[in-house]
Amino acid sequence: MGGGDNYSDSGGFESISTIFEEADRDFLAKNTFLKDEESKLARQNSQLASQNMRIEELKRNSKTSEDKIEQIESIKLNLKESIRQKQTLYENLQLKSQSIFENIKRKSESREEIFRFIEEKLEALRNSSIEINLNFGSSIKFNFSKFKEDIGYYIFKRIGALESKNIDTTIKDCLGTDLNFEQFPHNFYQLLKDNCNRDETLSTILRDGITLDSFLNYLFSYQYLTILNAIQYKTVDIELLSPGQRGELLLILFLVLDKTKNPLLIDQPEENLDNQTIYNPPLSE
Repeated sequence: MGGGDNYSDSGGFESISTIFEEADRDFLAKNTFLKDEESKLARQNSQLASQNMRIEELKRNSKTSEDKIEQIESIKLNLKESIRQKQTLYENLQLKSQSIFENIKRKSESREEIFRFIEEKLEALRNSSIEINLNFGSSIKFNFSKFKEDIGYYIFKRIGALESKNIDTTIKDCLGTDLNFEQFPHNFYQLLKDNCNRDETLSTILRDGITLDSFLNYLFSYQYLTILNAIQYKTVDIELLSPGQRGELLLILFLVLDKTKNPLLIDQPEENLDNQTIYNPPLSE
């Protein structure tokens, strides 16, 4: 047939086939690269999301930590204030107890002065060969029975040193061998704190309705101390003298101390004791 061109050369088809193969390989390579990049991007996105979650968690934890820190600081401030208040209370109690004890000492000393005055008068009579067997004394004493009774009123949990069988020894230990009355409430207060278990405070061992303030006010007020006046006539305590002997003693004191010229009228109401019984001993003295 004539006219048109016939492409019978197979070389042209081979070059086209080669071009397509190269294009396919290039496509596959680029597709593989793209998938690898997509995979990398996915991993990066996952890591980024994980990091973002971690950041958010850190933010939340940071906020929680800040709250906890503020809470802890608030507790510490409250604790410091509580310690300060307790220290102030204790210092005030110390001042109060010191004042109370000084007052007790003054009362005892004032009675000693009165007794010394009487003894000086009696000594003057003794020096004039008149013998009057009369002795005086005033001292501060610890009232064991009252204190133990009061402790039973304030404290319900009495274990260890506070048990009934141990309380006498505990009191003596707190007083010390030198009978330091002024230091006693401080020693007993410290003993109570030491005697509490780890999960206890002083307030927890008190009876219902008893506040720590009221107990400490009692402890530091020295209500368990008494001033003991010792008066002996002829070696017998005045409490043990008979009514007649007390009258005799009173008459002697009047005669020794009264410097007036007023007469003494003796009125003895007891039927079994006549006036002569009281009248004669001073004359013999």
